[in-house]
Amino acid sequence: MTSYSDQVLYMGLAGAPGERFVVPTRLVYEAHDPFAVRFVFHPDSDHSVQWVMARDLIAQGLSRPSGQGDVRIWPTVGCHSKSSRVCHSGW
Repeated sequence: MTSYSDQVLYMGLAGAPGERFVVPTRLVYEAHDPFAVRFVFHPDSDHSVQWVMARDLIAQGLSRPSGQGDVRIWPTVGCHSKSSRVCHSGW
């Protein structure tokens, strides 16, 4: 059984209206914390930032709007692959 999964991808992040950034992001799953997924933005830099999200929230957000409070996830409309939008409003 795999106890660790690590996948690097590029996420599009939105800043102020009209600002978009492409950020290298590492998604990490570890068996010792089976209900969480870590998002590590700029994983190979001295200024990396980590978010930890519930695995179930991410899975639900692929098919329907999910979450409440600071973090919400919803499916991307018109995409042919499984993708979602993530909103973190707790800045």
